[in-house]
Amino acid sequence: MLAEVFRNCAPRAICQSELCDNYDHKHQELSPRDAEKGLNKMAADIAKSFFRRMAAEGIKLDAGLFDTVLSAYMRQAEDTLRFYSADSALNGLRYPRHEEESAVATFVRSIRIATKSFQDDPLWSPLISNWNRVESALPTFLDELREAVRLDNEA
Repeated sequence: MLAEVFRNCAPRAICQSELCDNYDHKHQELSPRDAEKGLNKMAADIAKSFFRRMAAEGIKLDAGLFDTVLSAYMRQAEDTLRFYSADSALNGLRYPRHEEESAVATFVRSIRIATKSFQDDPLWSPLISNWNRVESALPTFLDELREAVRLDNEA
């Protein structure tokens, strides 16, 4: 959805995106040993989605680009870990460096899994249809969705 917002709006006009008033965040385990569960799976799915969107926008995804993405992520993660470690020390807080580095290592593996998956099957999942297409195919869908959200919020 955010990729569609970016594609259809001037980047300077985008400041924040809210999908709903109240978001029920589902805390998930990292699942570092199981690429089919938790945040590990979610990270790979998000990376695959980004790769698919980049390809749809005409960006050539080759081995060099995938190496660059992975390298840039690792560098940003290292800088961020160093920043938060220092910030915690200055504020007298305990910083779980090992846990954070383990999470980074898990996400690096997730990116690698997404890269391999995308290279094996670049069209693994079709892009999500835009709302005009949904309304055309299912004219009452938005009303039904609104009602389902209303009922869910009452529960």
